[in-house]
Amino acid sequence: MKIRSLILIWSLFLSINSFASEEAYYAVSTVSLNLRKSASTNSETITTINKGDTVKVYYVNEGWAFVKYNQKYGSVSNEFLTTISYREEVNIGNVHKNGFVAGFVDVFGSCFALIFFIGFCIISYRLRKPDARYKNGYKEEQLSSWQYFKLAIYAFIISAFFGLIGGIINLFN
Repeated sequence: MKIRSLILIWSLFLSINSFASEEAYYAVSTVSLNLRKSASTNSETITTINKGDTVKVYYVNEGWAFVKYNQKYGSVSNEFLTTISYREEVNIGNVHKNGFVAGFVDVFGSCFALIFFIGFCIISYRLRKPDARYKNGYKEEQLSSWQYFKLAIYAFIISAFFGLIGGIINLFN
């Protein structure tokens, strides 16, 4: 029961996380911008970001953006950042938002987690056997390793199909 609950929670987390993971990238619009430990001009400077460099923004609060730059996290003044279009080629290390691979990975990850979660719920529901001897009125059968494996294979195949479609669509956008 505990393993099933953990898998259920993990699948839900993956599906929600993959749908909510739209990153916001911004470019620095001033000659140099200080990345600070906290949202204050009096805070210690971690590093300096040059004009045109790209940062990943997690949130903005009272004119300060919490960002990631070169594996470092900190705050910068939001007035010196300009938005980069989501469809524009963003190149930070190995992150590419255009092309077949990016579209495939985005769609595949979302679909796999969602299909696995839905399949898990359906199979778990079908394994319930009516039995008045139990407090909740039914007996829950456990999923076998083979059922988990089949579910993962089905989720992989369906996700790969939708991933191919997403990759092709992203290739031409």
